[in-house]
Amino acid sequence: MDVLIRLTKDENGQGMAEYTMILLFIAMAAMFGYMMMGTALSAKVNDIGNQI
Repeated sequence: MDVLIRLTKDENGQGMAEYTMILLFIAMAAMFGYMMMGTALSAKVNDIGNQI
């Protein structure tokens, strides 16, 4: 029973979970922004890719 109580009060992994959520939010915002820019941004990315 003591193990369960210690596990519920343990906050060692909490920071990593928060950083993961922040990273996930940033990735989702970047994808949403890319989708909102539409075909103009897609065409520019394709041009850059073709030049490389």
